[in-house]
Amino acid sequence: MKIRLMHQIVTLLALWMTTIVALADYAEVNGISMYYEVHGNPYGTPVVMLHGGYDDSDMWAIETRMLAPQYRVIEIDSRGHGRSQDGASAITYEQMADDTLKLLDSIGIVRAHFVGWSDGAVIASQIAIDHPERVNQLVLFGAAFQSDAYVDWFAAALNQPVLFNAFIDSRFQMPSLNSCRWRVISCQS
Repeated sequence: MKIRLMHQIVTLLALWMTTIVALADYAEVNGISMYYEVHGNPYGTPVVMLHGGYDDSDMWAIETRMLAPQYRVIEIDSRGHGRSQDGASAITYEQMADDTLKLLDSIGIVRAHFVGWSDGAVIASQIAIDHPERVNQLVLFGAAFQSDAYVDWFAAALNQPVLFNAFIDSRFQMPSLNSCRWRVISCQS
């Protein structure tokens, strides 16, 4: 009994740990090189995973492992995030939604489920609003559509380049970003 249980546990762990990346590539989209990965069942319904701001698609590792046996999972690094390039214009939700759809077009995905966290949820919502024919179902969490959704100290940090860069540097240990590229609350030109 113990040997059989141990074998089942090892088998489940092996399945859990082996999400094969069928494809990891870049697509030229709206003047930038955009990184994406495709995992799982090549015949499954596509599920597009959209990460939150200041993060990248690696945040979906556990969820991708869970979804991959049944679905074709597409993880995307949004414009200016992770391994995707940053363009010359300001980063907006509308731009990132358009980037996402153009990337999906480039890999032949016409319709998909969308899972979005934070900024990814806003991007998925924008896609659903503008192109409902492209969306099967949405799973959205942590979306903020208005500047008053932020706590006062975070809103203040986003509006002050010195505080914004200090927050980014301390939180993510990365070089400072140009805060006016992230039109979250202000810095609109």
